[in-house]
Amino acid sequence: MTPPAPRYFDCFTTEPGGGNPVALITGSSDLSDRQMQEIAREIGAPATCFWSLVEEGHVHARFFSPRTEYRMCGHAVIGLFTLLFQEPGHDHRPTWRLSTPAGTTRVYVESGLQNRPLIMLEFTAPRLSPLSPGSTGLAEVLKIPLEAISGGIPVQTAHADFRHVMVNVRSRDVLMSLSPSFDEIVRFCKAEAVDSIAVYALDGTARVENYHVREFCPLIGVNESAAGGTTNASLACLLAASGYLGIEGDTTARCIAHQGASLGRPSKIHCEVTASAGQIVQVRAGGHAVEVLTRTNA
Repeated sequence: MTPPAPRYFDCFTTEPGGGNPVALITGSSDLSDRQMQEIAREIGAPATCFWSLVEEGHVHARFFSPRTEYRMCGHAVIGLFTLLFQEPGHDHRPTWRLSTPAGTTRVYVESGLQNRPLIMLEFTAPRLSPLSPGSTGLAEVLKIPLEAISGGIPVQTAHADFRHVMVNVRSRDVLMSLSPSFDEIVRFCKAEAVDSIAVYALDGTARVENYHVREFCPLIGVNESAAGGTTNASLACLLAASGYLGIEGDTTARCIAHQGASLGRPSKIHCEVTASAGQIVQVRAGGHAVEVLTRTNA
């Protein structure tokens, strides 16, 4: 079976050339796992999404990097539901069900700028724990002095659809200067049983509304990600748990992650964390996407 030609979207941006690219292929339910992986490798985008409409309001999707299958891929979901929104004949309902290898979750299609919807995906709140060997070895992996790692928020691991090590550095200048060895990151991630290292810098205020992040994930086929929904959902939960989002009682806190500038593909990821009695009960992350005519790899 020859699948339809892919359609390409830049996700977590409203401008072509920004955000994180995805290739979307429909009508692919008859493809084998091996065929999907081969197609993703040939396309070479950070993610290729194979999707089909199960029934009204319910979509099934699988996601592949050039190297492996993802259980979930936030930026691909943003592209997929932007495509569904703009296609004639598709249902423009505000809430959908999405089935993936990670399970079934909800996707929200909200009003956005210039008739572009804001797509928000509901994630499972991560399990957070301190990094076992401490940050000394991590500083060596990132090729920065130990004092460049902030003591404000301890280095944490987040376990959800992906597993991340999350590192708070002291400034955006430190963040943008990072030039790590991807081979060393692969060895570190294998040793710690994680998928990526997310390094972030806050804006220096007591309550965070914006932060900057870079994510290194060569183990799963992308040296650095231009935008990550799953990653920033976990980061928003860490910021909330650390007191930086001002969650008290029953409330919803919002922040925006800025990612991709180091790759020349600026991205904005909208994050929401909802608490009840001070405990996180829902986390959502999302953004906008724009269709592009040709493949643009990050």
